[in-house]
Amino acid sequence: MHSQPIGRLPASNHLHLAISLPLRNAEALSNLLQQIYDPASSRYHQYLTPAQFTDMFGPTEQDYQAVIAFARSRGLTVTGTHPNRTLVDVVGSVAEVEKACHVKIGVYQHPKEARTYHAPDVEPSLDLSTPVLYIAGLDNYALPRPLIRRRQDSQNSPNQALTGSGPGGNFIGYDFRNA
Repeated sequence: MHSQPIGRLPASNHLHLAISLPLRNAEALSNLLQQIYDPASSRYHQYLTPAQFTDMFGPTEQDYQAVIAFARSRGLTVTGTHPNRTLVDVVGSVAEVEKACHVKIGVYQHPKEARTYHAPDVEPSLDLSTPVLYIAGLDNYALPRPLIRRRQDSQNSPNQALTGSGPGGNFIGYDFRNA
């Protein structure tokens, strides 16, 4: 079921996006992982440094620079780059993002929450020969929420033992060492 747009996101609003590039040499990576975790392998527990991983499996420097150049040529501002070359953080107006990604950003009523959200009308496509895995930030349908929640004080009864190391005795872990 598709929602019907109730409007358009104003063209002057800004969106913060993360353009994700895919890893290279997937089969070689899979083989390496099998070897690293196989006790019979000569590569058992011989892990790669982040730089080694990037050199072997990360996007090429040429592909990474192509995505950066593409973003800048479409009026987007590059706000962050990453040593492993898998993400390019950009910001741009809705109008610039719509033009760069060949989408229209609509506003929709959220089906379960009392709020609206924005999302593109179609899957984004870039005029770029470099492969792109995903563009995060084009929608805000699912808002980030913390996974850790505070317990209500009413749950802490006087008969309850508070033995954890965290507030309210919540964190009970295996942090004791045998002597």
